[in-house]
Amino acid sequence: MKELDDSYLFDFEQDLKEDTEEKKSLSASIEIIIRKQVVKPQYSKVASKSCPLAQMNGMGIALRRISQPCRRFLSTVSTLSDESTALSKMMPSENFVKQFIKRPSHRDKLSSLVSELDISLINQRREENGEMVYAPGFHSLLELRGQEFREVIDNMYGSRLLSMRRCDENLPKLVVDCRFLSEFSVAVQSTFARQIQALHDGNWTSRQPFDISLANFRPDSQLAKIVKRHWFFHYGPPSAGTSFSPHAFAPTLTTKSVVDACSVDRSDVMYISWRARQFLPEDAPPNIRAVVLCASNDYQPWSSSVSAAQKDGITAYRIPVERHIRFEGHSKVLPLSTTSSILRYYFRGEDLGSAIRKSVFLPAKNSRLSEKEEREVFEILRILSHVTEVQHHRANPEEQPIKRMKQERLVD
Repeated sequence: MKELDDSYLFDFEQDLKEDTEEKKSLSASIEIIIRKQVVKPQYSKVASKSCPLAQMNGMGIALRRISQPCRRFLSTVSTLSDESTALSKMMPSENFVKQFIKRPSHRDKLSSLVSELDISLINQRREENGEMVYAPGFHSLLELRGQEFREVIDNMYGSRLLSMRRCDENLPKLVVDCRFLSEFSVAVQSTFARQIQALHDGNWTSRQPFDISLANFRPDSQLAKIVKRHWFFHYGPPSAGTSFSPHAFAPTLTTKSVVDACSVDRSDVMYISWRARQFLPEDAPPNIRAVVLCASNDYQPWSSSVSAAQKDGITAYRIPVERHIRFEGHSKVLPLSTTSSILRYYFRGEDLGSAIRKSVFLPAKNSRLSEKEEREVFEILRILSHVTEVQHHRANPEEQPIKRMKQERLVD
């Protein structure tokens, strides 16, 4: 019996040693994969600035290759808690990630992918044990991803527009004046291209969507490349390829003038400009059938939305944002999606001030502590650290106290 116990313990020690060596080899192989896929000569600091997606693709390839040995190893793990512990031990160290993955956004992406891998492996083991797993790729009452999700929202978007037309509850037609787009720099063109896509996204999921048209759209080769990269509603996402077809009620691109795109009399059109002298009335005028937004910041006289409205013979109105929002250094030029949100509440009969407060969200200012406050915070943290160490030493008197490092002077 004694010999049997000794042999059993010997076998157990051998298995434990092999298990530890396998973990080390897997961890080393993971680091090698990341070195090869993420840290390549062509993905140097200079290259990563011009092609940041390259490193992200490298991390995706690395994690896909990581998942295969992880799955083989975790198939022999006994409990779910052991799985999570084993996976964390196999992942590269934090110092390694900081050294070879420079960008914080890339490190965050890698961490999120590792977390997804952890959850996926745990769910896989639970399903193999006969448990019911409700997650993507497992049991799910309703799972909408990618193209299926877009098709469902497309149907809802179309049905809402049709029901509003059938019940004669249409919002005014929303027209974006693009006459100045081709004259802007690449950066400004990209900004407005993203704003127009965001305008569609908010309208696409709204319970009361606008009928949107883009008027005076005459792109040159440069602008055509930019909008093809950003306007998914017209060209489709990159994953769709050639199989994408625009929605029947997607924003319409036209070279027609603003008046022709509105298809109503000029007196029934409202032009929104933050430089207009006349404010929006508190109640929406009942005769308004179309509203025009200009893709311009109005920083230069040649790209003034007020002059564009005067040229077309349309009355320009200004949203009284300053009456209800304190900007305090923030730009008063609202994005197109924010302006459309205000107008949606406004034409639904809600109070104009309430519509502005619901729609405008200003980014918080970066708060920085003064030198005195930083020293006070540092002193409090130092005292708390000392108290915690004393309490720990009293609870564990047999342990040797940790040698205190010399306090460094704060650098101004």
